[in-house]
Amino acid sequence: MPRKPRIHYSGAFYHLFSRGNQKQPIFFDQRDHSEFISRLQHYHKKYPFQLYAYALMPNHFHCLIEAQETPLSKIFQAFLSSYTQYFNKKYGRVGHLFQGRYKAILCDKESYLLELVRYVHLNPLRANLTQNLADYPWTTYSVYIGQRQESWIETHLVLSQFSSKIEIARDRFAQFILDGISLNYEDPFEKIGSQRIQGSSEFNSKVEKKLQETFSCFWEISLDEIENEVCRVLGTYPKVLQHPDRTRKEARARIWIAYFWKRLKGGTFKEVGKRYQREPTILTMQMKRLQKLLDQDPNLQKEMAHLERKLIQNKKRFYPPNS
Repeated sequence: MPRKPRIHYSGAFYHLFSRGNQKQPIFFDQRDHSEFISRLQHYHKKYPFQLYAYALMPNHFHCLIEAQETPLSKIFQAFLSSYTQYFNKKYGRVGHLFQGRYKAILCDKESYLLELVRYVHLNPLRANLTQNLADYPWTTYSVYIGQRQESWIETHLVLSQFSSKIEIARDRFAQFILDGISLNYEDPFEKIGSQRIQGSSEFNSKVEKKLQETFSCFWEISLDEIENEVCRVLGTYPKVLQHPDRTRKEARARIWIAYFWKRLKGGTFKEVGKRYQREPTILTMQMKRLQKLLDQDPNLQKEMAHLERKLIQNKKRFYPPNS
């Protein structure tokens, strides 16, 4: 079954995380951590996004990110590939460094920002990697408390929720983080499953609406179903379409079938050509003529739209993969 696409829109807020293949380390020394952060900063400059927090652990990492115009998939595919190449070259390895593709949960920022910032920063403490978060250099905690300056990390929004005065905000932020030690956080790697959205039902509805507006959807429909309905409408028969004759009615049926197969299922002209023993290049040229007719003939537009509604009636939709 096709994977659903990454949900993207400007302003989308994600909890993004990934771990090493078979839970193996992705960082061995200080240089590895530094390379990871340096490369992340490079892609932040190349494809701007808001980074609210990160935590690098021995075998996984967490980031809190707000997307802008560039889809997260484009940024992190390139970024993680870049770090994998560095890591494999340094340690003489080949193959995947990370376990599958990274996980990205779209979250309601208004409801979850502070709690997620706290969860991310508590990771080293809860894993007993340090006794003092300020001493652990591979999170953004020290940036928030003013111990380290990193202008590319967005701290203002979080700190402003504690006080308008920066020193007071930092003190209250530090206390807020420590207050979370006793909280029982669920492991996101274990609970993720098919979850892609974290928020209220209202937030979920808004996101699904954006998804439908942003991504082209396809339908669970077979080539046989399209063929039968087109033949019924045009007054011909499926078996006739495979004959080598070039009658206008059958040629029209074949190109209509190719049109709906591509439009509704995301299929290819090669698949249709193989079925009817026609070259895909011929179907491509015929499709251009059909598109031109559709642009010029309102009656043909109505006829095709009516047939499309008939074809997708009671069919399930799906979204194409979008890594």
